[in-house]
Amino acid sequence: MNNMENEMDVNYDSDNVMNDDWIHEIEETEKNFLPFYNEENEEIEVVHAFINTKNEIQFCTKETIELNDGIISKEYLKSLIKKRRKQNKIKYKVISLLQYNIDLTPSDVDHYIQKPENYNFFSKKKKITDIKWNDSINFFKSLNTLYILYRELDKANNKLTRKKSRKNTSTLNHNKTIKRT
Repeated sequence: MNNMENEMDVNYDSDNVMNDDWIHEIEETEKNFLPFYNEENEEIEVVHAFINTKNEIQFCTKETIELNDGIISKEYLKSLIKKRRKQNKIKYKVISLLQYNIDLTPSDVDHYIQKPENYNFFSKKKKITDIKWNDSINFFKSLNTLYILYRELDKANNKLTRKKSRKNTSTLNHNKTIKRT
């Protein structure tokens, strides 16, 4: 009997040690759910929309940029805007920055499907600062976008700034000297 118990123990142990199929099964099943876990955003789409003086969208450009720890820095954003300010010899100014960040958690997906009106993924940025993207479900990461809207500068209404106006008027007045005879 002892011999039989020892044999069973050896078989039992060798089966448990050798049979790790269940781990591989779980890993394979887990691969199917990877798109539904939250992860940090490494890159986003940036859409530049150019609007003319008649409030018509003239054209759009799109590019993919890399994020640094889920953030676009203020400096990088400024350089991005500066590169795009002039298109086809026409000057534009930024009128709006819109961030679209789907930051649902896996547990929120079911609620979102039932009541999407309870969720708002758009946010308008009031000024140029660092922009942080919250972690997103891997499946939705490609939808995260920054929209930069530019409006064409109207040449007729492009008034001088106060500083320039004052400077110009003051120099004009000094040039008018009255000669007395």
